Amino acid sequence: MLKRLLATTILAAAAIALTIPNTALARGAGNGFFIPSFAAGSGEIEFDDWEDPEDIDTETFSFGYVLDTTPLGGRVFNYRLNVGLAAQSVDSKDSGDFMDTSGLYLDNTFGFGLVRNDNIRWWLGPLVRGGFYAGSDEVNGEDVNWFHFEFGVGLATGLNIRAGNAIISPSLGLRRSGFVGSADFDDSTDDDYSFYTDEFFVNFAVMF
Repeated sequence: MLKRLLATTILAAAAIALTIPNTALARGAGNGFFIPSFAAGSGEIEFDDWEDPEDIDTETFSFGYVLDTTPLGGRVFNYRLNVGLAAQSVDSKDSGDFMDTSGLYLDNTFGFGLVRNDNIRWWLGPLVRGGFYAGSDEVNGEDVNWFHFEFGVGLATGLNIRAGNAIISPSLGLRRSGFVGSADFDDSTDDDYSFYTDEFFVNFAVMF
């Protein structure tokens, strides 16, 4: 069930990303890919059946598709969409690695150009992020299936630099994400959980 839902959602998101209206592209939008994107941070996780929350460290690796409506030029505003496939690791500071998942996310960044010309653009703006993740692990000798949703907000900044017929675009930022999900144990019991993370991230994109 979860694998079918994951596959369906990935295909739907890819179709949306690849059918951006021609009017947006005609105005000089840039399309391309980002690889790699890395994020690391910390937070806190809590299960319904636990007495106390636990501190966690997180890492996320991802790659995917990028669209920027104003990669270069004099316009002030740009919208940037990242559609990514991600691998997420959550480590308990008390018990070590216990949750490894993979999933799909969409980053929506609303940028404002601080430096704007035909060769370079330095932008800064807020972002809104949504995604979902699923995975399986063994915890204390018991198989567990994880599934959780993400909603996050943050701030990003980056440079778009003309390089011949391409545009290279390194960026970085900070975000806070909240997650809610459910753990399915092999003894047929379920336990709902939630956690948050504060992460620093870096991204490198190439657009055409």
